[in-house]
Amino acid sequence: AVRFKGRTTFWVDDGTDPAKVYIRSSTGIKKPFIEPGTTITVVGIVSQYSDPDNPTRYDYRLLPRFQSDLVLPDRTEPVEPVTSLSLDQWPSLLPATGNK
Repeated sequence: AVRFKGRTTFWVDDGTDPAKVYIRSSTGIKKPFIEPGTTITVVGIVSQYSDPDNPTRYDYRLLPRFQSDLVLPDRTEPVEPVTSLSLDQWPSLLPATGNK
């Protein structure tokens, strides 16, 4: 689930440890609107980078390459199926034409 989001990054956590997801502008990926707590599937390349606050510390991040590498849950709400429908219960407001 998504834990934190920023302009080009967000963190995902599968319950074992958080992972940083970084979207490079060169990919053309449009960062989706993601609410914290949303479950998302991310595919990408693992990259090592130095922490800007501590250049001697190295961390890892996931770099999606394509828009299709970010898979969000379907946002449509489930709808109860119509099992039966009777149109005979409503009166007709059309004038009678004589053809029956």
